[in-house]
Amino acid sequence: MSMRRLCGSLLMFWCLAQVIAVLLVSRVDALLGSRRFTGVSIDGEATVIAWVCAWVVAQSALLSGGLVLKRYFQSADCAGRSDGGGWTLPAWQRLNVSRIHAMPTEPSQGIGARWRRWIWLGAAPCVGVALQLGLHGLSVLLQGTLGMVPPAAHIALTEAWQSGAWPQRALLGACITVFLPLIEETVYRGWLFDAARQSYSAPREPETRGGAFYRSPVMRAALFTSAAFAFLHIHPLAVVLALPAGLVLVWVRLRSESLAATVIAHGISNALALIWVP
Repeated sequence: MSMRRLCGSLLMFWCLAQVIAVLLVSRVDALLGSRRFTGVSIDGEATVIAWVCAWVVAQSALLSGGLVLKRYFQSADCAGRSDGGGWTLPAWQRLNVSRIHAMPTEPSQGIGARWRRWIWLGAAPCVGVALQLGLHGLSVLLQGTLGMVPPAAHIALTEAWQSGAWPQRALLGACITVFLPLIEETVYRGWLFDAARQSYSAPREPETRGGAFYRSPVMRAALFTSAAFAFLHIHPLAVVLALPAGLVLVWVRLRSESLAATVIAHGISNALALIWVP
């Protein structure tokens, strides 16, 4: 898949998820008698939690739809529709991923590879804690030196978490620490990273290549994936913080050879961000 089609697929996924989430939240607002998308009043808390749940549902629905359509286009009856120059869906990555260091890749085998995965699964919570500590320190530094303000959505989430009832807090915590990391790691460190690596690994003319740094498909895919993950956060401070976070999560993916470790690290980092007031 070319980089242009890859960026278009990612942008279409993000925009469709936004539209579906807005429609769901509008419906919930109508049922609750509220028109506020943010805020921490009694009706505001319900709206913030409804927005998070709607965002999770929207992305989950699109991912599930993508898997269904991928199987449809790859079926024997529709083989003629997915070949040639037509538009095809990207290969959505499962959680059990193969080792990624060269093209083509082969699954890691042996006791050492299995032990490495288990070790990284155990170390993933520590990575998540260290990641959030670094991001929190960087956030404080940027707010103090450059006057950058934290996202209003983050403030609303933390205040809704602190003042909400236990059922609301449990629902919000599950979405932030489990479902969102699972979705985002599947999209960014799974499908997007693998598709970008394959695109950068395509044969090119020697004169079009730069130095050794730019000849590495893994490095170029890591930078592209992290940049896309950061810029889709939109808010300036969130973009600055998401860029190094994306690079760290890509590194965890490569070292652990599994998305499970990145999901755990991402979830722990989100959990700490949820309870810390910006």
